[in-house]
Amino acid sequence: MAVQWTEQNHSEAVWLLNEVGPRRCDLAEWVLAEPSLRRSLEILVAFTRATRHRHPNLQAGVDNYIELLRALGRSEAQIRATLRALGPEVLSE
Repeated sequence: MAVQWTEQNHSEAVWLLNEVGPRRCDLAEWVLAEPSLRRSLEILVAFTRATRHRHPNLQAGVDNYIELLRALGRSEAQIRATLRALGPEVLSE
């Protein structure tokens, strides 16, 4: 069911992915956490584009993803490039 939610950009998928990602971080499994947090952001960006309203959890998701990328040793330039690739929605307040 979780895979189906994720494929359909279901709001429950965001919740689930945001539960899995930080748990992986808590276990120092940053490489495994990255796909979950990235997918969560992709869904939030899709919501923002579809509704033309910034999802209320988007900034928290961006902040968590940045923290994870730093834990993975990414430079600030790499982080900015990664965020840009996700879309302009993640770069604006």
